[in-house]
Amino acid sequence: MPKSSSFITFGAISMLVILLSGLVVVLPPFSANASHRLHISGNLFTPPNQGQSVPKGQSIPQGLNVPKNLIVGPECNQQCPPLIGTQKDDIILATSVSDATIYGLNGNDVIQCGPGACKVFAGPGANVLIAGLLDTDTSRLYGGAGNNIFIGGTGNSLMTGGKGNDQFYAGSGHDVMIGGGGANFFDCGLNGNGVILDFNPANGDTKASNCKFVITVHPNNQPAGSTLS
Repeated sequence: MPKSSSFITFGAISMLVILLSGLVVVLPPFSANASHRLHISGNLFTPPNQGQSVPKGQSIPQGLNVPKNLIVGPECNQQCPPLIGTQKDDIILATSVSDATIYGLNGNDVIQCGPGACKVFAGPGANVLIAGLLDTDTSRLYGGAGNNIFIGGTGNSLMTGGKGNDQFYAGSGHDVMIGGGGANFFDCGLNGNGVILDFNPANGDTKASNCKFVITVHPNNQPAGSTLS
């Protein structure tokens, strides 16, 4: 495979683009202020010391090598077989697969859903899970034990974290976000329509100012009900 590059620009209107020998993957826009950072694990790229935190207005320079395994699901519209990753770092693209079911397995994976009711089951690594971008169906993204990044699309997605310190970025729909364990960060999307079901400040959870629909968990682990912020 010819040498590829990967870069991220993170600002008021920004995109993440992965260049893979002519294949371009564009992730949805984000909003951020100067205090928000998008953390990408160094293990997603080689050499590992290229991992960076990307504050507003800055970018990761070009020239990074992408993960070793690129898995692209073939075009499929019904009764599609599952896409299964490897035990290493993968990029799994299901953009041409309807109602895809994806298993990341081990490694630090980047997984992109396609149209329909996509389901993603990540492994224990530091993964990036991306909902479908071009329709209004429901994606279901399930993180593993690592520190994962969840990115909503145009539909109403369910994003469920695990034990790690996860980051949730809702899309334009009414995304439902469940942090699980760890100290999680929630951004409720450009329209503020994202819903947080288990916001737990005692565990170190934080949220963006656009989050309006929040169920806060008190120290006794009992939900306190919806709050408007």
